[in-house]
Amino acid sequence: MRRAVLEAMTSEELDQYAAAVGAKVDGLDVDRAKVDAILTRVNRTEKVTAAGLTLEVEMANLNDLRLAELQAKDDKTISDLVEMADCLFGEAQVERIKEHVADDDGHVDAVLFAFIIGKAFEAASEKN
Repeated sequence: MRRAVLEAMTSEELDQYAAAVGAKVDGLDVDRAKVDAILTRVNRTEKVTAAGLTLEVEMANLNDLRLAELQAKDDKTISDLVEMADCLFGEAQVERIKEHVADDDGHVDAVLFAFIIGKAFEAASEKN
């Protein structure tokens, strides 16, 4: 989220957008303070744990249009799931998930991978 976009909003629009993203702006009369509160809320990082693996989620990623488009697909493939994971966690953490679910021979359990992505997404969504 670019600050300039928020700064171009009216006070009423800031209140409405703040409500949509869960930012607390009640009692803030100055638009700059509302912008700061929204950016703090949207740009925070939360930790989630699934199947014993703790991941960091940049909460702004939950509102990424690319992720929403992938979620909306009716016929998701495993490639879509990996792309969703990349959007939500980033490539480095996706590699950590793959390592976590791989057996000693290096085979990555696709079902467990999907399970962890789903559980982590749920946990992150609850914190949003």
